[in-house]
Formats: sequence, C-alpha cells, structure tokens
Amino acid sequence: MWERLSVASGKPRLLTLWSVYACACAMNDKKQITYEEARTVANEAAREEIKRYLSDGVVECLSDQYIEAEGCWFFFVSEKIELPTENGSLIFRAFAVTKAGEVSCVYDLRPNDQQMRDYVEFFSLTSLGKDAQSKRAWADFSRKYLWKV
Repeated sequence: MWERLSVASGKPRLLTLWSVYACACAMNDKKQITYEEARTVANEAAREEIKRYLSDGVVECLSDQYIEAEGCWFFFVSEKIELPTENGSLIFRAFAVTKAGEVSCVYDLRPNDQQMRDYVEFFSLTSLGKDAQSKRAWADFSRKYLWKV
C-alpha cells in the first residue's frame, strides 16, 4: 500500500511495505516530534522520492497545505513541481509523518475531501496502534472508494 521510511538516523531510508503498525507499537516509548520536525522529515523524503523531477536549486518540495490528525501529519508536494502520471498509474504526491517521526509515501486524494479525510483517519489510527479501529476504518474506506461497482 505505501512505503515507509525511517528517519531515526536523521536521514530518510526505505524500510518495508505496509508496516506502520510496528512503528505504533514503539511510539509509546518515543518522544513525539513537532510539526516543524515533521515538515523537515517530509521535505527530505519528498526530495529523495521526486529528485528526478526537481529543477536545480529547488529547496522546498512541499506545499503550504497539510493535514493533521491525532497520530500524523500529511504533507503534499508543491503544486509548482510537475509530477507526471507514469503509465497511467498514480505517483505518490504526499508524505505522511507519524507523531513518532516515521514517514510514508502516500496518495494525495484531495480532489475528494471526504476520501482524503477518511484516508488520513485510517493512517492516523494505524500509526497510533489502534488496531481494531484501524481495521474498521480500512474496511469502511475500501467499501466506499475501492470496491465500487
């Protein structure tokens, strides 16, 4: 579903697919990061993920828009950076940073505000380790947006 990056060493590095829950278990033992730290982490991850599309001298990769939930922030790639759709598939255009400092490449679903809010809520619940609520949120999200016939 998404790729997770760790910034524990101060530099983003790719970890595994679909394992935000592991971060949530450790989150209880970690200091929560600030908005400014989360934005820095997201900008570094964005730079790494979209570097082939960046012009020389681009420092800030993120839009001023963001969404905050209980367990995370979602930051969006700047509208000034043109990202193509490759082979008709979506490119990750947003970065979720948990309050524990883990960052994931995620989809930007903002054209549909409710879908975006539902996606952020699912991710937040997962990052907080609220397993039962997260499963319900994913089932609801899937039913509303993925399984439409």
